Amino acid sequence: MPHSRSQPSLHHTEGVRKAWFILLIIGGQILLPILTITMLRSNKIRRDATLINVFVTWTLFSVIMCLLFYTGHQSGDEPPHGLCLAQAILAYATPPMVTTALLSLVIQVLCCLRDSTTLYYNRRSIVAKRRNYRTTALVVLPYFVFIVFLIASAV
Repeated sequence: MPHSRSQPSLHHTEGVRKAWFILLIIGGQILLPILTITMLRSNKIRRDATLINVFVTWTLFSVIMCLLFYTGHQSGDEPPHGLCLAQAILAYATPPMVTTALLSLVIQVLCCLRDSTTLYYNRRSIVAKRRNYRTTALVVLPYFVFIVFLIASAV
């Protein structure tokens, strides 16, 4: 009895793999760094550090996902064990890092909205000091999560 689902053809999976690497390289390793550098170099408009941090973590994600591609082992024979293990460990740790960076951005936006009402009531110095500590913590947190997941996946 034939199966109702057919296996994807090798040509189909090769096309998906090429599209994946094209998106990672063009979007994550060319366009995002250009956008990030443009935001950092702009003197007229201040961007929040958590927004820039989201772009940096996405760039790291795209580089890590392309390690086998850059070494020429994305298809064909098995890659060297060390390289495969390194990418597997890094690939396990990067999605939580990116997710935490995005969550940090959302928290920062919500806190800035809340602080804007506090600023209205003239407690600027307290709010500014609290905002600096919060921003630093929210920028560092994704990398802490990355290290925790890196260690957990390596053990």
